[in-house]
Amino acid sequence: MNKKDLINLLESSREGFLGAIEGLSEDQLTHSGVCGEWSIKDVLAHLLMWEAETIKLLFQVGQGKVPTTIHHRSVSDDVQNELWYQQTKNRPLQAVLDDFHAIRTQTIRQVQAISEDRLNNSTLFPRLKGKTLTILILRSIPEHDHEHRAQIEAWRIQKN
Repeated sequence: MNKKDLINLLESSREGFLGAIEGLSEDQLTHSGVCGEWSIKDVLAHLLMWEAETIKLLFQVGQGKVPTTIHHRSVSDDVQNELWYQQTKNRPLQAVLDDFHAIRTQTIRQVQAISEDRLNNSTLFPRLKGKTLTILILRSIPEHDHEHRAQIEAWRIQKN
């Protein structure tokens, strides 16, 4: 995938996700049980944590360093998600929303800073087992946005 298409996908997935939560009240955004036990605020924090790890990965790759992110650790996603949930569950809604609105710009900056060759090199990191950075970005961010967007949309339909 070329960089322009990847950036367009990052932008459109964020717009779509924001559309899924548009018009919701603070009570609706903080109501538990939207995605399992999580509220929409918890989902936003969850997506933020994954995206922050992906930004860190891209930064480390851009610096020529060996990545130390969740993508290269042996901890399971479920264990990591629970750790992040415990760290973020008491954050104020406005702080989570502010970070959520700002983080995609940082991701796009990091994508722009890396060559397409590095983004699409399947041998760059043996630990990735043939996956490219582009695939990691797609799974960690736009596909993740879509997964949770679908859950929120289903919850909204159920509540109407």
